[in-house]
Amino acid sequence: MKKFVAFLLLLSLVFGLAGCGSSAAPAQAPASTEAPAASTEAAAEAEPEAPAAPARTHLNVGIAGEVTSLDPSMSPDCITPTGYTYEVQIFETLIRYDAKLGEFVPELATAWEFNDDSTEVTFTIKEGVKFHNGDIMTADDVEFSLTRALESPYTSSVNGSIDHFEKVDDSHVKVVLKYPYVPILQVLDVPCWSIVSKRAVEELGEEFGRHPVGTGAYKMVNWVSGQRVEYEAFEDYHNGAAPIKTATMIILPDQTAASLALEEGSIDFCQGIPKTDIPHMEELETVNVINAGGGQVCDITFNCTDGPFADKRVRQAVAYAIDLNEILIGGAEGYGQIANCLCAPAANGYCSDIEPLKQDLDKAKALLAEAGYPDGFDVVMDQDSSNTYMAGAEVIQAQLKKIGINITFNKMERSAWFDLVGDKREFFITHRMTTMSVLDADYILTRRLTEGALGSGNNYCGFHTPELEELIAAGRQESDPAKRHDIYHKAYLIIQDECPTIPLYYYVAFDCCNADLKGVQGAANNRDLWRFMYFE
Repeated sequence: MKKFVAFLLLLSLVFGLAGCGSSAAPAQAPASTEAPAASTEAAAEAEPEAPAAPARTHLNVGIAGEVTSLDPSMSPDCITPTGYTYEVQIFETLIRYDAKLGEFVPELATAWEFNDDSTEVTFTIKEGVKFHNGDIMTADDVEFSLTRALESPYTSSVNGSIDHFEKVDDSHVKVVLKYPYVPILQVLDVPCWSIVSKRAVEELGEEFGRHPVGTGAYKMVNWVSGQRVEYEAFEDYHNGAAPIKTATMIILPDQTAASLALEEGSIDFCQGIPKTDIPHMEELETVNVINAGGGQVCDITFNCTDGPFADKRVRQAVAYAIDLNEILIGGAEGYGQIANCLCAPAANGYCSDIEPLKQDLDKAKALLAEAGYPDGFDVVMDQDSSNTYMAGAEVIQAQLKKIGINITFNKMERSAWFDLVGDKREFFITHRMTTMSVLDADYILTRRLTEGALGSGNNYCGFHTPELEELIAAGRQESDPAKRHDIYHKAYLIIQDECPTIPLYYYVAFDCCNADLKGVQGAANNRDLWRFMYFE
């Protein structure tokens, strides 16, 4: 009954928005160019053809979360998949990774060139690009935007290799690196490096996040907190105006309500439909389900400096106690792939030739006894209360009970969990997910397992060793793929032995959309661009 009431409320919201979007004018029947009919009787018997209905030009998008700001580099949402969904419609980076082509393509830069030692990349800025306020984008805007992002407290996970940005002349801006960094193009594709209007930022100050000005195919025109964000196509967009003329992001925290809305046709596109609903969605003729791949790694993370898991043998016991296939089925309805190392398969630096540990309960119990816990122990698992995490956490709880580790949950909202587990590190064990915003092994290894990431809400477990640090640093700068593979292979084996974190499975996301909506890219990490979409 709750679901039905929630859905009725959703329908009233969506249909109440009818006046917000523009609709194309009805098509006019063309004037006849044929000769008159032979007789009025024959004409009366002929069935007139109805004019074709115009294609829809309004898009309703369901989304679970609301951002705090639409500033692409100055908010906690700027490096999250939820933030990307809102931001990539309004803002653009210098380059964009095209998954179909498997390469980087121009966006606001027309060309880029590395210097001889790969410590500088010079970008040629596209001419004549307009911001939403009508200003022409300049090299000054580009340098300002990139420097602003570099100095942001929210971009530490993607800015470590960058020394500074520099305007070369009116057509060129370069990035100067601290050292040669192989995945620098992947880094600069992250939406936090989007180009903003310098004038708008300076005039609006903190209000820029509520009144964003970018170069993207859409501009934000209305924001009703807790309900919706409305967009309108930018007619002066430098790549040509988009077919979808208006769009509404409808905030639907209840994922089941989002599934119902998609099935009933009151939303057209949604990311994050519950995995339990995917089989049903795949049976519907009115809905397309698109595998958006996965740039996300789900794991068990331990506090390696305090509590029972500070002992490597206890962490190893957990690794041998769990059944990865059961966790994949229970945590993600089987949608995904068992993890064999701490890196997503879609990323550079992934090693397919690492074998995950197999469940061995006798070995797990022996390790616990050796560590001084022959009868096991009780422990609190601080956990994000979202079902995305709790479903897998409950499977882990049941599996660890078999070796005497008795887990009770401290469930909390995501912001509180981030504060306790990520920032303060006041936890023992947690089940979590890392979104690889940069699809390169260095991103997740540097962020999760280096000394420099301590105290920044990144290295949750507190684990780091000189040997692992050396390997991560070497992989970061090595350009030869075979040598890079060997470096990361050694690093993954160290992680498997030390168990500061146990990779469980690679999360697979799905885009679900109206069957008449075409041009959906199935982009990883919620970066689908509406400008490529259209209705048939």
